[in-house]
Amino acid sequence: MGMDIQRTGEAQKKRTRRIIWGAVALVAILLVPLGLSRLRPAAPTVDKATVWIDGVQRGPMQREVRGPGTLVAEDIRYIPALVDGRIERIPLSPASR
Repeated sequence: MGMDIQRTGEAQKKRTRRIIWGAVALVAILLVPLGLSRLRPAAPTVDKATVWIDGVQRGPMQREVRGPGTLVAEDIRYIPALVDGRIERIPLSPASR
């Protein structure tokens, strides 16, 4: 009952497994660069004449937006009065200064 059992063929199985995994790794190492070389570029190419290239500068940034639509005021003030009055001063909004 206390005797060891002789294992026959285990070294051969281990060697065969290592050879198979080595061959799989070699095929993967050869196919990955081949597959990557056949990929198309990620972004489309653009003529350099149509692109503005400049350095980054600190300061105010101006943004112009064009599009269809209507202008809507940010603040609308309704001043109801029961009697006639006179306008002494029109406050300027921060956007018109």
